[in-house]
Amino acid sequence: MKASLFAKLGLLLMMSLSINVQSQTVNDKSPLGINVTGINYWSSQWMLIDVMKQASDGQGHLWASGNSSTWHTGEYDKLDLDDQGWPKSLPKEDDQTVQYRYVTSIVFGDNHHAPTGRYVVLYDGEGTLEYIGPSKVSSLSSPGRDILNLPKDSALMVRITQTDPNNNGNYLRNIRIISPGGICNRDAFHFANRPSDCEATFTPFEYLYQTQTFHP
Repeated sequence: MKASLFAKLGLLLMMSLSINVQSQTVNDKSPLGINVTGINYWSSQWMLIDVMKQASDGQGHLWASGNSSTWHTGEYDKLDLDDQGWPKSLPKEDDQTVQYRYVTSIVFGDNHHAPTGRYVVLYDGEGTLEYIGPSKVSSLSSPGRDILNLPKDSALMVRITQTDPNNNGNYLRNIRIISPGGICNRDAFHFANRPSDCEATFTPFEYLYQTQTFHP
């Protein structure tokens, strides 16, 4: 009697699970990511559209203080940062009170899984941004907007070597580095590398990063 009752209960449970699984397989509006790591420059997954949000100096801060002979002088407490963490000024060449002369941040550290292709860098202010890893497409770049080509298996670092050159408070800030690609048909979960991958409309990530944080 008990065996029969347990068999019936087991059958009901299996039917319930089957119905539940079938109802969820068509729920394409709530995709789930599992086994993702923290947001950092060595992560293998594509987490963010604006990858500047995962950048760091490798020691828990955004910027590494460096010079031509030292990658990181460890002078984070001597950086002149605003309340958002952007450097307001850099030391002059004859400044002997500090060792660093520029700041660098790691976006991708030789990450074999990083998206390759064309990145859009957006920023406010005036100064000089340099990039380690990708090549800058000067013909397509303009003040406040740089275009980069990132090859396979390349690092991506951003360096500020000059900021606020006119001393009017307009320092480099709000740097955003937008991943290649976009979405098809205004579907936030339908990733496309290029317009030809879409049957209808293609929206580049450059037009989406302010409202869509996560990569499809």
